[in-house]
Amino acid sequence: MDALRRIEYAGRNCYQSHHKITDTSAPRFVRALIKRGHLSPLEFADMTVELITSRDVMAELTRHRLASFCIESQRYVNLSGEISFIRPLFYHEGDKATDFWLNCMKDAEDSYHFLQECGLLPQDARKILPNSTAVRIVMKANLREWRHVFSLRTSPAAYPEMQV
Repeated sequence: MDALRRIEYAGRNCYQSHHKITDTSAPRFVRALIKRGHLSPLEFADMTVELITSRDVMAELTRHRLASFCIESQRYVNLSGEISFIRPLFYHEGDKATDFWLNCMKDAEDSYHFLQECGLLPQDARKILPNSTAVRIVMKANLREWRHVFSLRTSPAAYPEMQV
C-alpha cells in the first residue's frame, strides 16, 4: 500500500488533486493512471526481487538498463561441492538430449573441481562452466520498468526460457 500511496501522491501532483487522497483512494487512482497510459508516476515506487536462474537468462535480464543488479560472482564465489544447474526447457527424463545435457553438466562440474585441485582460483576455473550454471541475482527496478520488462520478456518473441 505504501508504494500505491507514493504513486498516488506523485500522480495527483500533476492534477493538483492532493485534496482527494483518502485511506482507500490509491488503488483506484493508480488503476486509472495505468488505463490512461499516464505511467510516469509508477517510477516513484520500486520492487526488489531475488532470482535464481541460469547464466543465459541472466544475460537477457541485464539488458534492462533502468534496473539495478547484484549478481553472484563466479570470480569470487568458490563453487565447492555440488554445482547447481538450471534444467533447460528441452529437459525430459530419459531422452537422448537430456541424457547428453546431464553428462555435460557432470563433466563441467568435475572439470571445475579438477581445475581447483590443480590450484586454480575460482576466477580461472569458472571458464569451463556452461550457461546452464545457476546464478543468484538481486534485481531492483521501478514499477514502470517492471511493466516494460514483463511486456518484453513474456512476449512470444522472447527467449523461451525467459518466458517461463
